[in-house]
Amino acid sequence: MLLKDDKKSSNNVCEMCVVSFSEADDPYYYVCDSCDYYVHKSCEKLPKQINYHFHPQHPLFLKPHFKSFCHSCGQLPKKYLMFSCDECDFYMDVECTQMSTNSISTCPNEGQHCIQHSTHPHLLLLFDTSTTDMNVSCFACQSSDDIGVYYGCIVFIKHESHMHNLNLVDSCIDDTFGDYYCDICEEERNPRLRVYYCARCKYVAHVHCVISEVINVLKGDIRDVKLKVLGEDVWEFPNKEINYPTLQLHPTSSLNTLEDLIHKLTRRDLDRLKDHFYWDEERNKTVEVESQEDEVLKLSSFTESDFMHYIFKESQFIYFKKKLGIKMSDLALKIVGIKGYFIPFNLASVMKYLLHKYEDISNKYYSKEFNSIGYYFVCKVMKEMHTTLVADITKNLLQQWYHYLLFASNDARFEVDFLWQFLWKITREFYYQQLRKLVEIEFPMKIEKKILELQKKIDEYHAGLDKCKKLRESLNSTEESMVKQGLEKALEHKWKLATQF
Repeated sequence: MLLKDDKKSSNNVCEMCVVSFSEADDPYYYVCDSCDYYVHKSCEKLPKQINYHFHPQHPLFLKPHFKSFCHSCGQLPKKYLMFSCDECDFYMDVECTQMSTNSISTCPNEGQHCIQHSTHPHLLLLFDTSTTDMNVSCFACQSSDDIGVYYGCIVFIKHESHMHNLNLVDSCIDDTFGDYYCDICEEERNPRLRVYYCARCKYVAHVHCVISEVINVLKGDIRDVKLKVLGEDVWEFPNKEINYPTLQLHPTSSLNTLEDLIHKLTRRDLDRLKDHFYWDEERNKTVEVESQEDEVLKLSSFTESDFMHYIFKESQFIYFKKKLGIKMSDLALKIVGIKGYFIPFNLASVMKYLLHKYEDISNKYYSKEFNSIGYYFVCKVMKEMHTTLVADITKNLLQQWYHYLLFASNDARFEVDFLWQFLWKITREFYYQQLRKLVEIEFPMKIEKKILELQKKIDEYHAGLDKCKKLRESLNSTEESMVKQGLEKALEHKWKLATQF
């Protein structure tokens, strides 16, 4: 294709963004005269896929969109071209994805307090929600908590209730008794929600309990204030002094995604993988091994060891009899190279931690590609274990973890004893969580239901008994009156002839 800059004379439309060259800001475009194909130079240079920090779950793909609003700025794109995630129905226009990270800007009007946030192209003003009846919710975390003023993302504050600085954390689960309270108001808190926290003193505060200090920070000089984006630290380990190797994208263009990596497997390795997993579009749904989570727990004789044995045996049966699906969104994940292995970008930090702490746990006799698949499953399990609350663990999730580890240990021959130990502990904890649920909630409910059913039957029996007694009394009284009448008549008829009746 030829590069031209004949903007004024061209009324053709760009094949990518569907905007005519006479209306576009970019004067340069490529053209293929034989095919009548035109495309802006700026559009051609755009990456076809990106990993964006505001949507870390899946990669975003460059596609034309005509009626989709940007999830960041809330506007229709200037060009009909957006980065999108079809699985989550998530859209970002090109301009918003190219914005820098959080920064502080000065508002043009004196007396206004604002920040420049990476999720929005315009300055954000400090807004007091108590002055309006609007249902205001945070775009970043979707929270609509009535806290008076929405604080955004101030990381550190100093509050009069505590001697040390408080750090904004995504969640705080340090209590050992399962009860979570705010140390300021002493009311119960949701462990899944963000809080301000002092790790040294184990001091926890609701955001709305320290909101006055957050407002003071926002109203002051915030040019040096550190901001935080929800979900940035998805995988963060306590030892930050580790000198991890520099993360490099794999240079081979033929290995861009996890799907490319699978296609690089030898026929023998591919058959091994296909024995236990599938990833074709026609079956793009993970096999859900659904059953009632506490089906066996309902047996009064079911012990901890029985449950552990049952889960393992059932998981082995599923592993050899059923296949687990690899989602299309996971297949599209961009891979990076770490010490000769290829791993999806969103698991890179886990992989680096794994190699640093346990070194290479793979089987050296297998190919790098096949071992990379094994590392993908191991890192996936590690990340999910690290980010899943015990209260959110289901039997189905446990069986998926067993499935991944059975492949890593049985087929890939990885040394994953440390993960098996974690999984056994998690399984044991799951057992007691289900048992607690059974004893504290389900058993009382079932017993109460049974009592009501029995009481209803007792009431029905009593009603029937009373009815029978009344009937008996009625029969007795009727019988007595009939007998009396019969005796009187017998006395009257005693001396009459038989033919006189």
